[in-house]
Amino acid sequence: MNQYMKEISALRKKISLNDLEAGRQLMLIGKELTSLKEKEIAKTQLEETWNSIKELEQAIPERKKSVQQIKKAEEKTAKLESQIAATKHTITEKKKEIAPVYERIGKSAFEVFKNKRESLSDYQALFGDLIKLDQKCREYHRVKVQDDEEKGILIQLFDAAKSFYINQKYNFLTMRYPVLYRETGKRIVDSDYIGKTDNPALNEADSQLKEKNNELEKLEEEVKRLSADKHLIFEELSEMGIKGKLASRVQEIEKEIKRMNQTIEELQQTMGNLFVTHNLNERFSNPSIETCLQNIYRLRGENLKHEAEIQKMEILIDIEKYDQQMIKLEKQRGQMEEQLEKQKSEIEALEQIQTRIEKQKKALKKKLDSKENGRGKKDPPPPSHPDDGE
Repeated sequence: MNQYMKEISALRKKISLNDLEAGRQLMLIGKELTSLKEKEIAKTQLEETWNSIKELEQAIPERKKSVQQIKKAEEKTAKLESQIAATKHTITEKKKEIAPVYERIGKSAFEVFKNKRESLSDYQALFGDLIKLDQKCREYHRVKVQDDEEKGILIQLFDAAKSFYINQKYNFLTMRYPVLYRETGKRIVDSDYIGKTDNPALNEADSQLKEKNNELEKLEEEVKRLSADKHLIFEELSEMGIKGKLASRVQEIEKEIKRMNQTIEELQQTMGNLFVTHNLNERFSNPSIETCLQNIYRLRGENLKHEAEIQKMEILIDIEKYDQQMIKLEKQRGQMEEQLEKQKSEIEALEQIQTRIEKQKKALKKKLDSKENGRGKKDPPPPSHPDDGE
């Protein structure tokens, strides 16, 4: 039985492969018919299927074009994003370069102001924060120096905590100079202070600042231009009905194209089947179709033989099953007959025992009867008593 099952499984596999190949041959027939002109197919059993195939074939190029456009847009966008990121990084670095220039302008301007305070008194407001900081730093420095010079060693040790606080405060204040220099430098650039003083150091720093600011403006304009180009690409895609993530949209369209091609093949197979079913060979015959038909008939013939072989084997399997059932029943019958024989022997043995017991019983009764008869002759019964009747 197992051998039959293996052979049946192998035959069914062959049938399945033949069916697939026959389907492919039908699809090839449908493909040949798809190449025919509309007027040749008109008013035949193939017309509706042919029209459906043509609609799908006409729709696929548009989708392929969309994929190409999206991929190009994706490449351009990636390039623009890379350029924008690189330009923004350059802007950040340029801003870092500009900060020290502002600091240098503020410091130089303040030094000039301190040396020409009277003539530049109109610009005192520009240096308000620096003037206050400078005064505090001089005060803390003066107190620190006086304490160190005027006090004895014991008092200096006693006032160590105070000295530590003064030093810390002084150091903290001096650390604010760079920040205030930069802030002051920005205010100086926005005023006419540099032109008024005509200081070489200030003029040089101002020229350097203008050069760097021009570079920075050009870089920022470049970022705006690149961003506008990127936005324009997305607008063009949006007008085409393409929105969302570009990579995801490409995958969706490619999957749709794949489904459409699969549907076309299915419809071509359907059309090939209609061609065979309605026997349209005489009307649309050509060598390619003839070859496909011969292959289909051959494959179907092979499958009929395989099916017949399978049916024979299934009958043989059923016969083998019945044989096995018969063997099982014969075995059960034999076991039952053995049990019956055994029970019959046991019954006969019981019957023999029963017969022997009956014989023994009869012998004992006979013996008893003979004893009772012998006692009656030798010993007469005793006389009755007058009171026995009562």
